[in-house]
Amino acid sequence: MNRKLTILLYSSLILSVSVNVETFVRADAASGWIKTFGGTDRELARCVIQTSDGGFLMAGYTRTFGAGLNDVWLVKTDVNGNMQWNKTYGGTEDDEAYWVIQTTDGGYAVACWSYSLGGRVWLIKTDANGNQQWNKTYGNSQEQIPHAIVQTSDGGYAMACYLRDGTQSYFWLIKTNSNGVVLWDKTYGATGKDQALCLVKTSDGGYALGGVANHAIIVGQSSFELVKTDGNGNMQWDKTYGGTGSYIAYSLIQTSDGGYAIAGKADPKALSGKGQASFWLVKTNSSGNMEWNMTYGGLVYDVAYSLCNASDNGYAIAGYQSFSGGGYGPWLIKTDSMGNAQWNATYGGGMANCVIMTNDGGFVLAGYTNWDFLLIKTDAGGAIPEFSPLVILPLLVITTLLSVVLYRKKSIRIKQHGVYINS
Repeated sequence: MNRKLTILLYSSLILSVSVNVETFVRADAASGWIKTFGGTDRELARCVIQTSDGGFLMAGYTRTFGAGLNDVWLVKTDVNGNMQWNKTYGGTEDDEAYWVIQTTDGGYAVACWSYSLGGRVWLIKTDANGNQQWNKTYGNSQEQIPHAIVQTSDGGYAMACYLRDGTQSYFWLIKTNSNGVVLWDKTYGATGKDQALCLVKTSDGGYALGGVANHAIIVGQSSFELVKTDGNGNMQWDKTYGGTGSYIAYSLIQTSDGGYAIAGKADPKALSGKGQASFWLVKTNSSGNMEWNMTYGGLVYDVAYSLCNASDNGYAIAGYQSFSGGGYGPWLIKTDSMGNAQWNATYGGGMANCVIMTNDGGFVLAGYTNWDFLLIKTDAGGAIPEFSPLVILPLLVITTLLSVVLYRKKSIRIKQHGVYINS
């Protein structure tokens, strides 16, 4: 074959494969990435959800944008993490979002704390583009913070809040109608120093609230607390879990067997001042009786802030891991259905405050890094692939073709009269 024609043929094949490689990379772009959003001051994302269009919505606060100090900040992205819009809400003082859900009408309900409105619980309802439709406040001049919200079967909302009344604090459950008007509210607590930090709507139509019961007698000692109610907020049972030290439950889910999984921080050395903490995962039955528990990490100081079900009935737990040399970073642990760790991954510096499983079986984490909103998308194994798996075959073809070209160039040499002549 003519040498120029051979080179042209190989070049065409390589160019064709290279174009296909680019196509494959673009097609698989949603499998993994890291994005940040922010300005010149501080931003922190506490919650992320996957929206009905496949994108993501983060809620937290910004100190760069808005009207006051901290303002509620919503950031909406497409499936690849590219910002589509963002909105701020708030007054001249601190206002922060703790949780967001997408509502049945395609809009969003944001559970907030507003110091601009007297330190009260603040519920904002928006349309699908983040435009405010209405807002309501709840509570008095004491401190109230909503840590979770769910939409109820009647189109209303239920919020799990921290309620402080003088020196006492309680789990506080607020139930509203679809316009945010209070239908009823209830308080719960085993010690008088209790804080609700998470909420799920249960399969029997009731609610389960998780958080912390602080022991008034021994400073620095606390337990996981789990309260179960019926659909009208009447308490059915109240359980605590933990030993000597500090145990705080930050996240709660109902499991496929009707029980509960609770994740947070276990710090048995808190009372001794050593300050080492671990991720702690507790699994209960439907009556709140512990079936098993697992700890992860703990060499320095590790805290789990979020928990979600995985597609294989295991769990994904996210928070932060402290590094022995200083600093900390987002940490994601995947377990099987019995809490045995299958893999774990860290992603630079910062903190993960929320984790969800995505439609493609991967995971998304939200938090902050360098005081910017942080949004991390991984595949099902917790990896952020630099290339799609589909790229491997084309790259192998390219390598093979180049090898063939070099080999033929070397081997097609004819020995004539004892002399090698390149053809």
